[in-house]
Amino acid sequence: MHAQAIIFDMDGTLMETEEQWDVVRRQLAADAGITWPEEATRAMMGMSTPEWSEYLVSFVGLPYSAPEAAEKTIDAMAQHHREGVELLPGAIESVRRMAERYPLAIASSSPRRLIDAGVEAMGIGDLLSATVSTEEVAAGKPAPDGFLRAAELLGVDPAACLAIEDSTNGVLSALEAGMQVVCIPPTFHPPSDDVLARTTVLDSLDELTFELIEGI
Repeated sequence: MHAQAIIFDMDGTLMETEEQWDVVRRQLAADAGITWPEEATRAMMGMSTPEWSEYLVSFVGLPYSAPEAAEKTIDAMAQHHREGVELLPGAIESVRRMAERYPLAIASSSPRRLIDAGVEAMGIGDLLSATVSTEEVAAGKPAPDGFLRAAELLGVDPAACLAIEDSTNGVLSALEAGMQVVCIPPTFHPPSDDVLARTTVLDSLDELTFELIEGI
């Protein structure tokens, strides 16, 4: 692939936070005496803040308004970030390596303040040309809006961008944007085999090399 830019997802791709989102949301339900619908976890992966907060109220049944559900969830995630973010293997090294050759962006379903906190915690702000939260576009993942906006900010044709993802909705979002996708499947709700078949699958970000990208 003659890539001109790399766009990383953040939660579950660079930071081990995807499961923490589920822990926080489940706790909100438990505190309200609500049994967690098992389909809710996968459904919300990749949704934007307005989308998942409305889902928590209308489908899960939290006794709050959507903005209140969002605030409680984000406050708990922000506290988790302050206590220390666990990075996935090769996260910082891969970003630094890719920055030697490509302009980089992040396209994340996290709200802006958590993206900014995560970037600061990882110390990679100087390596990124753009960051996009799907709460800043019309629709969250699996819609392509976040990845398309990142490509626009980078000034690169989406077809010339390589997306690095972990989740089903994230992969589908990048594919819908017309991008090639590298997927590092998590142990927590990995994409199905048919979704992975549309990507280049790696075991870790340590395997993300210039040679691999050129061979896609």
